[in-house]
Amino acid sequence: MNRQVNTVPELWKEWTVGLGPGNPSIRQLEAQYGPSWRTTSSAANFFSRRLRIINEIQRMIDFEGMSEEEAVNRLEMRREQGVAALN
Repeated sequence: MNRQVNTVPELWKEWTVGLGPGNPSIRQLEAQYGPSWRTTSSAANFFSRRLRIINEIQRMIDFEGMSEEEAVNRLEMRREQGVAALN
């Protein structure tokens, strides 16, 4: 996961489609390699912290009936207000 990602929309993009040519989505890496692509304990810890945000977005979509955009925007608003952080 890219440590330069600092907004919820960027995080969701990295998770779902990747950040550009040659950078697969994190979802794809997880499906293809499982945890083996996270080569250090630092990377694994960073992934775990960010995964909580991804899981919350997915929960909001699945159980609150929000669209992806609504869920991402709601969490981004919380981040901007200082209620939540990406790390």
